[in-house]
Amino acid sequence: MEPVPAIKPPTEIEEVATGSNASKFACKHDIAMLRTVNLLEPWAAAHGAVMSTWDAIAESLADASDFGLKNKKGPALKTRFEIIMNRFKKSEFQSLRKSGTVEEYEEREQLLTDIKARMDDHTANGTVRKDAEKKKQEDLLMRRLNMAPLAPPRAEMTADSDASASSSVTAEAASESSEGPAATGEASTPSPKRLKKTIAKDDDITGLMTAIQSDISERRSRDEASSKQAQAELQLQRDRLDHDSTLARTLAEQNAQTQQIIMALLQQLADASSKRAQEELQLQRERLDHDRAVVRTLAEQNAQNQQIIMALLQQLADK
Repeated sequence: MEPVPAIKPPTEIEEVATGSNASKFACKHDIAMLRTVNLLEPWAAAHGAVMSTWDAIAESLADASDFGLKNKKGPALKTRFEIIMNRFKKSEFQSLRKSGTVEEYEEREQLLTDIKARMDDHTANGTVRKDAEKKKQEDLLMRRLNMAPLAPPRAEMTADSDASASSSVTAEAASESSEGPAATGEASTPSPKRLKKTIAKDDDITGLMTAIQSDISERRSRDEASSKQAQAELQLQRDRLDHDSTLARTLAEQNAQTQQIIMALLQQLADASSKRAQEELQLQRERLDHDRAVVRTLAEQNAQNQQIIMALLQQLADK
């Protein structure tokens, strides 16, 4: 026989709500909260709007007739939700079953199962969207680099290069004025120094593009490996969730069967007790009837004895 696991004592937030001024969570309060959480989806809220969503959940529950807890704000509801969700993920079902009926336990666990599946799907879809957007940006960058001209933009030139180019142009203009029209064709041909500088800058741009492409390829490889690992972990979590759901249903069915057996035994005991009581009552009735018959017989005998005595006394008196 397997040992029964020890049940941890309930913390303050898990205590049972009782009385008109109750402020502690019970199973029925969790169900009302989880229904509202499933409706408003705080896990899908935009960045910076999560607590606003929990405040909206608190306002909705404050007006709900099936909730009933007083002064429960958004942070308290968020804390309670995280507690029961974390324990649900760890399959700590017994620690959640402090107060409530079997039907309430089953409904709460079903709500937790649905919410966890929706949270996992949202996380997976968010990862896919981020990966797609990142790949889109990288492809756009690659197209821009491939379409960029080989010559560097004028804005990227340093002050020294601008000064050098200015002095070269001035020298060439002076040369043209001294040499006359015959030198016009030679002035349009770039100098070897300038051509060498242009080739060097083109090589720098080519090297930069190669380095960027290599870095993007490495990042893509790492992202694909990370995405595969995330998908594997997500599948593992889904398998575990399916296992936990099956286990929860099995435990609920076993609990229901046990309760049915107990109720049947109690009914049998009640029937047996009722039958025994009826038998005892019948026996007492029969004993009472027997006692009454004996009393009547004794009374008749007593009357006969009195008649005999009276007759004897009459005979003695006549003599």
